[in-house]
Amino acid sequence: MTTRDDTSTDYGMLMPWMPAELIILYTEAYIEYGTGEMAWAAVRQSPMYDTYFAGNRREDGTLRLSEQEYMSTLDAYDDVFESVGLNPDLWKKRYVDLIEGDVSADELMAERVMPIYERIVEGGEFIRQQYADDWGLEMTFESILAAALDPDDIGNKILLKQIAISEIGGEAASSGFGLDREMVERLFGEKNLTRAQADQMFQDAESIVPTMQVLSARHADPDDPFDINTFLEGDIFGDPQERRRMRRLRAQESSTFTGGAAIDYTRSRAGGVTGLADL
Repeated sequence: MTTRDDTSTDYGMLMPWMPAELIILYTEAYIEYGTGEMAWAAVRQSPMYDTYFAGNRREDGTLRLSEQEYMSTLDAYDDVFESVGLNPDLWKKRYVDLIEGDVSADELMAERVMPIYERIVEGGEFIRQQYADDWGLEMTFESILAAALDPDDIGNKILLKQIAISEIGGEAASSGFGLDREMVERLFGEKNLTRAQADQMFQDAESIVPTMQVLSARHADPDDPFDINTFLEGDIFGDPQERRRMRRLRAQESSTFTGGAAIDYTRSRAGGVTGLADL
């Protein structure tokens, strides 16, 4: 974000973007002092300045942006949200934080909005359907995106949790596994799985689970039929009984596994699936 601390620019011509109250204050100061620079100094010392240019003044009194740059930046923020189909009026309460953080419109788009936008676009229809099935609520693309972009709101934090749970359930369903709500919530709550990690995990399960089912039947395994829940309890949650069962089946037909899908999912990734990143 471009910054300016000086007051040397010729401000003799009033700009159309100036708020009406400040135009009046500027005009009165200009009449009194006779120069645009002195008139702007008076404007900047007015309590009204921090109302119209909130966040622009640093703690040491210097300015982050010229007034015209400030107004242009707000317009650019509007353009960012409009470009992804959101009403910018819903986000103006965040603009002061963006200004104080020296966040340019380009940075807002590239580092904050687009990563979330692409995530929602990528799985949008499927996620919305899964959300509707899980929670009995229809969600628009815009509402999902808005919730993901505003996680500080307590209502949206709950909504984001619901979306994340639905993403995990959706990835399971897309791989052909039907998980009950309790298991999906455990994956989110205990392992904090992201959608991408859930996708990889269920891809692994697509090859591991059918093979273990065959081995379970072939070797007359006395335990319950091997299914996705067995895989999750053993390889993801580390249940010792299920892990012993999987090792026993692998040992009984070790030639089936030659370094491919037999590797435990959690062992194949340093640190397992804990400590994962949020939105």
